[in-house]
Amino acid sequence: MSVARFKTPSRPPSSRPEIYELSVKLSREVESVVQRITSEERFFLRDQLDRKSTTVPQLIQQGLRCDSLVERRAVYANARRVAQDCLAVLDALGARNTVEPAALTEAQASARALIEALGPLTVPPPLP
Repeated sequence: MSVARFKTPSRPPSSRPEIYELSVKLSREVESVVQRITSEERFFLRDQLDRKSTTVPQLIQQGLRCDSLVERRAVYANARRVAQDCLAVLDALGARNTVEPAALTEAQASARALIEALGPLTVPPPLP
C-alpha cells in the first residue's frame, strides 16, 4: 500500500527567517560558552553542546526548504527538541559553576526564545 503525500506551496512567513537568525545567534553564543569551559572533565558537555548548537540552524534551514507542511512541522519539532537539549546542557553547566553566569545567561535566553518561537510551528492544525 502506498502512502499519498500532499504537497502544499511553500510560503515562508516573515517569522521564519527571524527564527533562522535566532538559531544562528544561539549557535554563536554557545560557541562563546564552549570556548570558556576549561575543565577537562567536562569535555563531553562541551562536545555535546557544540554539536547540538550547530545542528539547530541546519534543521531550521532544512525546514525552510520543505514543501510539505507535515514534513516542515516534523523538522521544526526536531529543531525544537535539539534546542531544548542545548538549554538543558547550559543549565547543567550553570549548576556546576563551570562557566561564568554572564556568558550562560545570554545563551540560555536565546535558547528559550528559539524554543518559544518554534512552538507554534510544531503544532498540527486542528482537525476538521
